[in-house]
Amino acid sequence: MEKGNHEEADTRILVHIKDAISKGTKNVLVRTVDTGVIVFLVGQSLQSSLLVWVAFGMGKSYRH
Repeated sequence: MEKGNHEEADTRILVHIKDAISKGTKNVLVRTVDTGVIVFLVGQSLQSSLLVWVAFGMGKSYRH
């Protein structure tokens, strides 16, 4: 995987997902509390045949 200068975790997650796709991954689970990450993931899944699962929230508000 290429070295990057991504300071935000949101974009680093996408770099890791794109690397996994290039290696044949078809399913991804991302756990986050940031709605911005979900927006990025929807955009990525629309561009590929990737199945994206999102685990969102913390504590009693945790959802899949």
